[in-house]
Amino acid sequence: MIRVALVSHLSEVSGAGIALLRIAQSLQPSRFRTCVILPGEGPLLDLAREQGIRAIVIPNAEESWVAASLTKKVQLLAGRAAYIRRLMKFFRREQSDVVYVNTTITVFAGIAARMVGLPVVWHVRELLENPSRGMRAKMWLIEHLADAIFYASAASMALFPAPRVKRRLVVRNIVDVERFRNVVPPPSLDKELGIQSGEVVITSNGVFPRKAPDLFLRAAAQLCRQRKEPLRFLLVGPPLPEHRDYFEQMQILAKEFGIADRVTFAGLRKDMPAVLARSHIFVSPSRNEAQPNIINEAMVAGIPVVATDVGDCRVMLRNGEFGEVVPPENPQALAEAIARILDAREAALERAKRAQAALIREFTSPDFWRPVEEVLEDLVRKK
Repeated sequence: MIRVALVSHLSEVSGAGIALLRIAQSLQPSRFRTCVILPGEGPLLDLAREQGIRAIVIPNAEESWVAASLTKKVQLLAGRAAYIRRLMKFFRREQSDVVYVNTTITVFAGIAARMVGLPVVWHVRELLENPSRGMRAKMWLIEHLADAIFYASAASMALFPAPRVKRRLVVRNIVDVERFRNVVPPPSLDKELGIQSGEVVITSNGVFPRKAPDLFLRAAAQLCRQRKEPLRFLLVGPPLPEHRDYFEQMQILAKEFGIADRVTFAGLRKDMPAVLARSHIFVSPSRNEAQPNIINEAMVAGIPVVATDVGDCRVMLRNGEFGEVVPPENPQALAEAIARILDAREAALERAKRAQAALIREFTSPDFWRPVEEVLEDLVRKK
């Protein structure tokens, strides 16, 4: 039995966090025993427990180093050192065989693993374009700490090839197919989301700068001016602690565009399968992505998708075969792609059904996780 400690840097629900839970669930239980380590109480811990995943909290302050004062940085440094010691104690007590670090944002779990002599798998989920000096230092450290690197996308690997690491693998995000296909939304959902009878529901996810909700709202405003059919725009996602001001700015922007009555800020939703099932189109207007799992979820749900050409989005949409791909930072292109779907709904749904069938075949394959399992087994054999 191989004991895998999977370390998350956040307690909030995010695409990376959900992907980590999926790995914890999917490794063969006859060969792997997993435990997810979170830095605090929060929605991700609740979700893990709901899904029957073993998860524990090893406290680590989720605060930005860059924004901290000198006094606060001293406190954070002491806290990070204590966090490393707590991780080391846990790895020893649990007799962990391998440590799985879920992000490049933090390096402390990798340091702790090395200090107790454990192999480290690093999952590069971020798209490291134009890295800062601090991030370049982290990349150097990760390359020297990691025994294997998993990448969320081919684009991530190209930007951080880490030639020193021999075991490198692109690991696609996976969707729990049964959660997202053939979902019937409850009648109460329309009221919760402010959806009026007959409205076409267009959904986007993430109210923070990288996800570009401002571009989504600009495209929404253009569509509301040009289209006759009633449209409802859903923005899913809570105000994140570091982006509360931005969240409020988006609400103000919707009012300035005159579409506040057409836009619902839906907050954190634990019922995304139902939200996607109620949606007619999903839009990913992001400025930066690796391989956003929400696009996979929308395709498995069988709805048309529009995405910007960032990260692996074009690959995910098979160069336009499975959905509309548009340039980033271009709200007019977003609006035009949505309009094309609205003007040819039957053809768009046919394309979405083809995408759904292809992804279901891929995600239900018994061999999907085998490459990941082989790397973990190889690392433990050579420990």
